[in-house]
Amino acid sequence: MNGFSRRGFRAWSFCRNLKPAESVIQMATRYQIPLLLYPEGTCGFMNKAIRVLQAELAPRISIHGVLVDVFGEGVLIIGESGIGKSEAALELIKRGHRLVSDDVVEIKKSAIRSLWEQRRILPGILSNFGESVLSM
Repeated sequence: MNGFSRRGFRAWSFCRNLKPAESVIQMATRYQIPLLLYPEGTCGFMNKAIRVLQAELAPRISIHGVLVDVFGEGVLIIGESGIGKSEAALELIKRGHRLVSDDVVEIKKSAIRSLWEQRRILPGILSNFGESVLSM
C-alpha cells in the first residue's frame, strides 16, 4: 500500500456504504488523503462527482454591472462608471422587479446554460435567467 499512496491521489472513495479498513484509514491520515464515503453505488457517485466538478471548474467571468430579475428573465445592465446603472435598476425595483446583484455579477458557463451568481446581495447560484443585456 505504501507505493499506492505516493501516486498523488487527491482522495479515496468508498461506495455502497463500504467502510474502509483501519489500515486504510491510518494510511489516509498519514498521507493526508481525504476519504469519501458514499451510500449509493459507484455509478451514482461518479455522476454526482462529474456534475460537481463541471460546475466548480466551469469557465467564469465577473462583470461590473447590475443584474435585475424582470418577469423571470435576467437583465444585466452594464456601462461606464457613474452612467446610472444603479438608478436604472432602482426604477425597475420600484416597479416590482427584483434586484439580484449590484456592482459585480459572476457569469459561469455550464453545458446546459449560463448561471448567474451574484456576490453581494444573495448567496448561492441563481438559475433560469435569460441572457438579456442592456448596455448603457
